[in-house]
Amino acid sequence: MLVPKDPFHLCEHKYIARPLQTLNTNGTFEGHASLFNLIDLGRDLILPGVFKQTLNKNPASQIKMLWQHDAKTVLGHWIDIHEDGLGLYVKGQLNLKIAAAKEALALMEAGEIDGLSIGFRTIQCKRDQQTGVRYLSQIDLVEISIVTFPMMPKARIQRLMNASSHKSNPQDGSRLHWLTSARAFVDQMRSRSVPRT
Repeated sequence: MLVPKDPFHLCEHKYIARPLQTLNTNGTFEGHASLFNLIDLGRDLILPGVFKQTLNKNPASQIKMLWQHDAKTVLGHWIDIHEDGLGLYVKGQLNLKIAAAKEALALMEAGEIDGLSIGFRTIQCKRDQQTGVRYLSQIDLVEISIVTFPMMPKARIQRLMNASSHKSNPQDGSRLHWLTSARAFVDQMRSRSVPRT
């Protein structure tokens, strides 16, 4: 049996496998890498507070920014990672001296990639045997990737920053529409979610 050389091979990845989407001209972007109290496509539900201990232990700069969960392809660094009312807020900076980051930025600017996905180790969870939903209450966050198909479909890059003003890029309102409707979406999905056990 081959032993993986990837140091992150034991991590769980919250995505469905595809490539990158929408950013800004200087490589700075923000969004949500995970949302609370929503059942993802893998039947996991992230509870508020799940990231508290891991973020207290590891600053944003120590959480790797990867491309499609590939440990060999680091794209830049995270400026800010914290829990807010919706989920896991992130702000990142692509390293545009790296060819892969330049390519990622081109895809983002073209609107061809915008997914975000977390790689983690489970510390505490509980599975509902009737529904199969796994409730995650504590995890060790290892990396956050820019991906094509996030396991949580609404985990997306939401804000593009202008290189000179660092304000939102007004172009492509359809892709940025989720930012303004996020709370409405979360409220709607929570009403459909399986009650906590």
